Amino acid sequence: MRRAVVALVGAVAVLLPAGPAQAHAVLVSSSPPAGSSAESAPAAVRLTFSEHPEPRASSVVILNAAGTQVASGSGVAPDDPLTLSVATSGLANGSYTISWRVLSRVDGHLTAGSLSFGVGEPAQSGEASAAMPKSSPIGTAGRVPLYAGLIVLLGGSAVAAVEWSRISRRALLRLLRTAWLAAMGGVALLATGQARDSALGLTSYLQTSVGRAAAGRAVAVSCAGLSLLLAARMVKGRVREALAFTGGACAAAVWIHVASGHAAAQRSATAAVAIQVAHVLAAGLWIGGLAAIAAGVRSPGADASASVRRFSTIAGMALVVVVVTGTLRAVDEVGSWDRLTGTFFGRLVLAKVCLLVLLALLGAMNRYRHAPRASSTLTPLRRTSVAELSLAAVVVVVTALLASNPPASVADATPASVTVSGTDFGTAVRARLRATPGFPGTNEFVLTLTDADSRQPFTADEASLRFSLSGRSDLAPATLDLQRQGPGRFTAPGATLSIQGRWQVLVTARRGIDTFEIPLALTTRQRPQQVDVVEAPGQPALHTVTLEDGSSVQVYADPQRPGPAELHVTFFNPRGGELAVGDVNLRLRAPGAPAAEKTPVRVFGPGHVVADVTLTPGSWAVEVNATAATGPPLAARLSIRVGP
Repeated sequence: MRRAVVALVGAVAVLLPAGPAQAHAVLVSSSPPAGSSAESAPAAVRLTFSEHPEPRASSVVILNAAGTQVASGSGVAPDDPLTLSVATSGLANGSYTISWRVLSRVDGHLTAGSLSFGVGEPAQSGEASAAMPKSSPIGTAGRVPLYAGLIVLLGGSAVAAVEWSRISRRALLRLLRTAWLAAMGGVALLATGQARDSALGLTSYLQTSVGRAAAGRAVAVSCAGLSLLLAARMVKGRVREALAFTGGACAAAVWIHVASGHAAAQRSATAAVAIQVAHVLAAGLWIGGLAAIAAGVRSPGADASASVRRFSTIAGMALVVVVVTGTLRAVDEVGSWDRLTGTFFGRLVLAKVCLLVLLALLGAMNRYRHAPRASSTLTPLRRTSVAELSLAAVVVVVTALLASNPPASVADATPASVTVSGTDFGTAVRARLRATPGFPGTNEFVLTLTDADSRQPFTADEASLRFSLSGRSDLAPATLDLQRQGPGRFTAPGATLSIQGRWQVLVTARRGIDTFEIPLALTTRQRPQQVDVVEAPGQPALHTVTLEDGSSVQVYADPQRPGPAELHVTFFNPRGGELAVGDVNLRLRAPGAPAAEKTPVRVFGPGHVVADVTLTPGSWAVEVNATAATGPPLAARLSIRVGP
């Protein structure tokens, strides 16, 4: 079962962490900055993106507070090809919104968003918003027949070069003609969807980088069709040459397609494109070759058995290439464990991995069980091949969805936040509170108040936030006064979300003599932490959590076995010295317990505390929160395994 083992290894390798990939034209910076206010109008608005924008299919619109367009354009700045610039001199005092929609010249995907700035008064919003508009369903649907057709054409051409004398010429040519029709239809559908996404006419669309790639695909697939037509009319000795040209034209179509997709947006674009092309060509040799063998081998016999076994060997090598190249591409586009399960793109990758493992298992069954019997019967081989090709069709659909959606790593391009909303008890005022980045520590708070009925801004005179941590009566509530930035909009920075957990936030808004209170519940985001475990024979495992500022927390249980034990917690500064702390809060959750419970501690040193615990077998969750004389609050989370 070597093919299955290779696929399983690749599935594990996909999960390895990597740096973030670049894809889609994501907004990097703007002038004026989001949320800024200037005394006079800027001469121009400049938006800088992570990829070259396509001017013909991009737009930047500037709206005043009433929603009226006051300027627009899509010109590339002469000093920076990554920047779009729109002249804006002469703007009157007021708040303005910049709305942008950009098509990447690199991978042909759309991004959109907005940001606000003020001239002589505060901006409406303190941060930029961004979105990844979904690709046209027509374009996504077009990728399925395009990929399936190219895969079968590539594999069929390869099989013809090796097994032409042993397979049915008529059956193979019929299969290749059907695949060519599918590929050509996919080219047309994908181009139609991309033209709709670009919002351009056909002539203007073909003048963009995306349109030129579509034209290149069409030419390459047309050449493949022409050589296929000639192959059907040639004498036997020349058919292989014609079909080899068909395969070459399809390989060119693959290269053109890959060079205008996600791979071209990587930092090392040349290498990424080469890896992706190799991935598709190997998949074509494997899956397309299987379709050709299934169609071309018509009757059992020694030749049939030899052909199947020979193809199985080639397919096994192709599978190795598929796994290696697919792993490299998945690492680039997913990048981390949390994105693998926490994003739609990552879950699609997981689905594809599972399907490839099943395909490998079926291929191994054909190789070791059914191929040797092909000299007497083809029924088991055909039955398994149909199942394998059916799964391959599902893989093609998943691949089309992957190509139509932004890679998981793109989610990191925009600031994350936590947003909650609610109304007062009289349902008169609706509050929407956003905390950026939403981690414990300093956050930027943006409060938006609207009338619950009309949805218009609620013009409060003052607003404040009162924070209390659920289940922590030992922590005194904290209040944050907000600054008014416009009708119904208040902002302020603050470190009131000092500890990880679920916070009760009471919004208080005052207008005249009336006061409105809106209760909200906000749970902070869990900041990822590095936990290193050092184990030595006869000693408890030493768990070290590295914190964001370079300090660390070391935790160990002595003894680390069921029964009475001491849990030691020590804080260290970035230089490795003991860090003096106060107000250490230790909470433990026993195996199977519904929630963590506060555990008393006694002080052993300035940064060293000990708790007396009774350990039971299983995984114990440890939560430590403390404060230091300087720096942000200290918080660590880890688990300690007790027993076998």
